[in-house]
Amino acid sequence: GEGSQEQATRRCKLYFLMQKVADKERIFATEEEIETRIKETAARRQTTAAKLQSEMEASGEVATLRSEMREEKTMEFLKKHAKSA
Repeated sequence: GEGSQEQATRRCKLYFLMQKVADKERIFATEEEIETRIKETAARRQTTAAKLQSEMEASGEVATLRSEMREEKTMEFLKKHAKSA
């Protein structure tokens, strides 16, 4: 439907806006933060962090996780600065 096309466009614009903010503010997920997230996920899935990480690297999920975490940090940054603006 037409609504979903609009939503997709809005999501795309938001994504690029977030990337711009993240680049400008040098916001990124550190390897340490990614490792911590993988350890937490592994614990929930009752597997080892090493096993989960190698599975995620093989499937390309680590890159996805990295960009999701970067987006989360960018949102936190924007919320913090929106309050003080």
